[in-house]
Amino acid sequence: MSHQRKTYFMEQSLFVTSVMSKINLPKTKLENDLNRDNRSNPDNADFTDNLPGYENLSCRSVFTPVYGDVEIVFVNRPENKIIYIDVPVATGFWVTCTKRNDERNYKFAFGVSLS
Repeated sequence: MSHQRKTYFMEQSLFVTSVMSKINLPKTKLENDLNRDNRSNPDNADFTDNLPGYENLSCRSVFTPVYGDVEIVFVNRPENKIIYIDVPVATGFWVTCTKRNDERNYKFAFGVSLS
């Protein structure tokens, strides 16, 4: 971005109205990958515990790269003009799937962005 354009952009009365992630996290593919018996994969983390008074729970986590866009919406107050900007994003996610010990397959529980 040129200095002139950057200065103009910063001098405007712009207000962020929303930020929306357009990143597609392939939950089903990750579940399928984690349900295969790949415990020897060093990128996976497995955890199983039997806590007294609680359900037995197994967790399996894996790091996965994700790509997509984040849409930022601005409003220029003097003109009431709406401005949309898509910012490309490449980040890592730590995804965890869980299952009760009496279940056969892991299900997506949560993912955490590492950026």
